[in-house]
Amino acid sequence: KFPGITLLLTFLFVLVALVGLFRFQVQTDPLKLWVPNGSTAHHQKEFFDETFGKFYRIEQLILSKEDSAANSSIVTDENIRLMFDMQ
Repeated sequence: KFPGITLLLTFLFVLVALVGLFRFQVQTDPLKLWVPNGSTAHHQKEFFDETFGKFYRIEQLILSKEDSAANSSIVTDENIRLMFDMQ
């Protein structure tokens, strides 16, 4: 019945909704994502970091083959079983 008013109100609603994007920040720190500020776990983590230094669980495994044939793959049935045994 009133397409102009409907379009105007829709446009205004979208503009108001987009205002929130100006304050949008991506949080990638797991501590801030999963541990509430002021919680017991947060205080214990701060104490641990101050006392012993930051601790990161980083694991890296580099695999290589002894025969360096150009087309040979490291992903073989034997190597997969070896990795499962190592774990």
